[in-house]
Amino acid sequence: MSIYATWDGSLQCTRPWLDARGLGERVWVPAGTTLSEAQAVHGHFHLIRAGYISATMARANGAPLLLEILGPGTLFGAGPAFERSPRFATTFAITDCTLDCFDAATVESAFGTRPELAVALIRLMNVTQRSLARKLMRFTSSTPEERLLELLARVSRVEQLQNPQRDRPQVHLTHDQLAAMSGLSRVTVTRTLKKLATQGLVQTQPGHVEVLRPDLLERRVEGL
Repeated sequence: MSIYATWDGSLQCTRPWLDARGLGERVWVPAGTTLSEAQAVHGHFHLIRAGYISATMARANGAPLLLEILGPGTLFGAGPAFERSPRFATTFAITDCTLDCFDAATVESAFGTRPELAVALIRLMNVTQRSLARKLMRFTSSTPEERLLELLARVSRVEQLQNPQRDRPQVHLTHDQLAAMSGLSRVTVTRTLKKLATQGLVQTQPGHVEVLRPDLLERRVEGL
């Protein structure tokens, strides 16, 4: 499993939420919408049905640090919503998104008759903790190429699920975003992508990376 498996793993855990009826409100938000600011306190959380959301924190110098790109099937913001505690990250719609918006108080009152939702949240917390542990381990031992391979494989996997008719998945992340997510510099990402391009794995395009051989990319990641 990829070290960036937070949303890969959450697809299984959030199935009861994807199937839930009558609890949340379906909303559409355009690209560029800020869903929640860091330190904000409110009682709602979201499930992504389509699109991508970025989660960022501010560095000491005020520059944003990209923590994660959240994809379809991800449930986010539930912890602070139930605790009524400040959000630790700012969430922002990278693309147009379809979301389910849940009110924590309403959901909590429904746990008695729908315990599968509470169980799914517990499982999701476990997946998130294991994913964070893997990230820490890999960041201290993996090469830049390994980090980037895993990230590209993970995003292209979701792209294939959303666009099965496309033979060559497109990773719509900039070099800066890839660098922030993989803990690398932009220069290292660009250099590594050029190397992967010479191997016939990817082709860089304006605004995205096209995966030419998703099957070979998956085999490379499985061998890490």
